[in-house]
Amino acid sequence: MNQNRVDAMQQSCICARVIRSRSLNAKTKLDPVAAGSLFAQTMPSYMKDNSAMMYHISFESGKSGLWTPRKVGKEYKEGWEPSFVEPDTPRICVSDSLEGCFAAIVPNIISLLREDLPMVFSVYSPRKAIITEDPYSLASKRYVLDAHMTREYWIQSPTEMKEVGKIEVKFDAGDGWNLYHPFNDEKIEQRWIAAGAEIIFL
Repeated sequence: MNQNRVDAMQQSCICARVIRSRSLNAKTKLDPVAAGSLFAQTMPSYMKDNSAMMYHISFESGKSGLWTPRKVGKEYKEGWEPSFVEPDTPRICVSDSLEGCFAAIVPNIISLLREDLPMVFSVYSPRKAIITEDPYSLASKRYVLDAHMTREYWIQSPTEMKEVGKIEVKFDAGDGWNLYHPFNDEKIEQRWIAAGAEIIFL
């Protein structure tokens, strides 16, 4: 086992405790200066050497290489009316927060959450990416309901992505939710977002 992996194992218990305290909530404010600062303090060293601390998580491993943006339009229903459909603009979605990555994909894996089982994800990071949309623009343009919460960014050109590690996510599907205002607009009725996931570096 290499030293980086040993470092990760030694830090995993600390990471799990600290990251739980960064629950996404309706009072979350975007702070470009502090972006990712918590994870910079707790993240294993082998995951720090990447492009601007941007991440994408996937159940699939071994996918390092040149990624082409694809249409990933997502429909939000959640029992609320009206429903909302994201634009199908081809893109690679990334976040500067691993917890944000997880919260962003919850609508796609809701059936797995009901089983209340730990989930293992591969973590990918872009190399020299060109960011075309950030959480501010995605919210102001009404593109993504929860971008201000998940800290989502879009990459819209082919980009080299590198697998930088793995995480295990434990989530309480019964109690792990918070309310937020879509597009950070307090005039819009609140919706639910996954919050308080326990993230352990493997």
